[in-house]
Amino acid sequence: MSSDAVKKEEVDAPSAKRPRIEAPNENNIGAGGDAPEEIAKLDAEAAAALFEKLEEVQKNLDVINEKASDEVLQVEQKYNKQRRPLFAKRGEISVQLPQFWMTALMNHSAFAEIVTEEEEECLRSLTKLEVEDAEDIKSGCKVSFYFSPNRFFENSVITKDFHTIDYEATCETTEIKWKIDRSKSPKSDKITFFAWLAGNTTDHMDILDVIREDVYPNPIHYFAATEGAAEEASSESSTEEDEELDADDSD
Repeated sequence: MSSDAVKKEEVDAPSAKRPRIEAPNENNIGAGGDAPEEIAKLDAEAAAALFEKLEEVQKNLDVINEKASDEVLQVEQKYNKQRRPLFAKRGEISVQLPQFWMTALMNHSAFAEIVTEEEEECLRSLTKLEVEDAEDIKSGCKVSFYFSPNRFFENSVITKDFHTIDYEATCETTEIKWKIDRSKSPKSDKITFFAWLAGNTTDHMDILDVIREDVYPNPIHYFAATEGAAEEASSESSTEEDEELDADDSD
């Protein structure tokens, strides 16, 4: 066999999987192998006692973590109330900017992937987007899409209302009164935006996360789609100023 063939076999050979490490127990302790001497001397009763101590420490950590979560939630509730009038003011201003929300949404790569050409045309009539968290934040939110008159549907507003009670999530959605025959719309193998918008299920919560956690808190960032442009502009301005100063010095 040639050396090239040997090399090919080495490349094509499946890599060995890393062996699973088992916790010490009465079956594998002291059975030889590579276990350190101090672990080999640990009997099952001693191991169980140590594990109980670990569980006790973890319980104490869980108590602190739960308390921290409650306090963080209280802080978030406090500042969420302060954000609301600013969100309302932002909404009033954004209505005056043509296709502001459509542009902000479509500039998010994850959102753009689920929008068909027909849906993008429909989104051009989107005038305002509102996300209203529940008072306690953790029990749900309501997302409202406002539209100007268009050829696609009669609704001026379409709302998705999400509720979480005892870790069970539900969703209620405004019925979309279509003017067009949706059966003639191009079919897609994956979820599309209006299929999600019209649904009453809590599937595809990642779409809600994109809207609620990314775009709505800072639509300016996505509308402008110029991350880092301010720094670049500042650098260019500084360069121009430096050049002017150099020119003045040479004179």
